[in-house]
Amino acid sequence: VDFLSMHAGFIDHDDAEGYQKFCSRIRILADAASEKKVMLLLETGQESAADLRACLEDLNHPALGVNFDPANMILYGMGDPIEAVRILAPWIKHVHVKDAIKSPVSGEWGTEVPWGDGDVDCKKFMQALEEVGYTGALAIEREGGDSRADDIQLAANRLGEMV
Repeated sequence: VDFLSMHAGFIDHDDAEGYQKFCSRIRILADAASEKKVMLLLETGQESAADLRACLEDLNHPALGVNFDPANMILYGMGDPIEAVRILAPWIKHVHVKDAIKSPVSGEWGTEVPWGDGDVDCKKFMQALEEVGYTGALAIEREGGDSRADDIQLAANRLGEMV
């Protein structure tokens, strides 16, 4: 494999000791990935794009990148996925095609929905990826719902209409 994707945990820049411990552990993992010629991808969503970018800049490690999941940005309430693409562009190596509806209650988890039925402006999202020069994989991800296979097919059809 070329990439290993993970949720690394929440990045807390306000806790200096905890942030340093987090960065130290990510660096150990990135070093190990690099030895195997693998890039470690941190998945978006658990923090703002600006916070993730700051962490990636602090680490400045060639074996670190981003697995961009626009729905996670919405599910965690961490900002606009379109703007986040622009903020994280240099690190985006893999993209999840996933959609969600923001929770009406701040701080609560939103709802994952089929691609094109949620708060991700799918057309603008694809345009943003094109604008930043992303040419990698688009992996349809569907973790919830009762008709996952049908939802994946729907996402594929909708992507086909956009691309």
